[in-house]
Amino acid sequence: APPAPDAAPAAAAPAAPAAPAARAPATDASLFGDMTFASLDSAMALPDRPRRRVTLAVARESKAAADDTEGDSSSSLDEGLAQETEAEVTAALAAIAERQIERAVARLKSPRERKGTRHWTPEFTVDTRVGTKALDAPRIAGEGDDLGGETSAVRAILDRSGASAALGLLGDLTGFKGDAPPARVLRRLSRTVDGAMRLVNDSVRLQRQRIADAINRLDQAGKSVEEIVAALREMGANWSEGLSVQAVTATLEGAREDAATVGLTPAQRADITRRWRSLRDDSVRISHQRSSSKNPTGADGQTRALGEPFLVGGASLRYPGDPEGPPRETANCRCRIVFTSKASGRFQATPAGEITRRPA
Repeated sequence: APPAPDAAPAAAAPAAPAAPAARAPATDASLFGDMTFASLDSAMALPDRPRRRVTLAVARESKAAADDTEGDSSSSLDEGLAQETEAEVTAALAAIAERQIERAVARLKSPRERKGTRHWTPEFTVDTRVGTKALDAPRIAGEGDDLGGETSAVRAILDRSGASAALGLLGDLTGFKGDAPPARVLRRLSRTVDGAMRLVNDSVRLQRQRIADAINRLDQAGKSVEEIVAALREMGANWSEGLSVQAVTATLEGAREDAATVGLTPAQRADITRRWRSLRDDSVRISHQRSSSKNPTGADGQTRALGEPFLVGGASLRYPGDPEGPPRETANCRCRIVFTSKASGRFQATPAGEITRRPA
């Protein structure tokens, strides 16, 4: 039964909750290595984070693209698609964050979690349900819960937009007119989206650990359930914007790479060059700017053959936002890859009879 109001005389104030076993800072070794929250937050706050209005970002990107590709037969990512996808993914991640926090709040308020702790409201002069145990923060935060379909909405967005990005590259470079990329491109794209979703899923799990750490810290500081709830709700979903930028960049640029790798003939692939291009504004991190004597591994302007990695700040990256790269070079990355036919100009159209299907 729910606890009665604090009308009955309470027993003597219980001792402070017993300190739980030492808890290491929440990290995810599979994705972030030995990065703690502080170092991860620092990476996610790198200058490549978009700070301006979308319209200004698109205008600058379009101008840079025009400067770079004038007179060339080339393909650059549709910035309208990128911005729309980022907004959708950010909204989906914010909804996930809100659900995680409200689920933790509901558990925190439940009698099961408060029983045996100082948070139990006594109903009798001596109520043995009041105790000194610490709140079970990992269970309240759902650290052990399976993700289930919690991130399925993000997957659907990335699948759809990735297919559009792949279709755009094939249209630019081959005149492909299908309603969807060829099946072989979609199969490869599925693996690319898998990589972006590992980033998303690991970040969602990391958020659960943050919630657990906050509950444990506040409980040990003597805060009430109401104060802990207020603090959790203030956490918000600030992490979702930075995560969406990288996940979308990785998916869309990876999709374009997939389309060029398996959607073109061998002769067409041999004719491709790829050039890394930053947004060229004041927010671009140093390692993504033009190379110089002081910045020998600067990414902007690097040219590679199809399938050859870029050297960015000492890291080997397949494309901007590469989930396999270090967060210091991939978090919040807004860079793009320009695909160009270096010898024969515009490619011949895809042979008639190519079988295509709509993405599932």
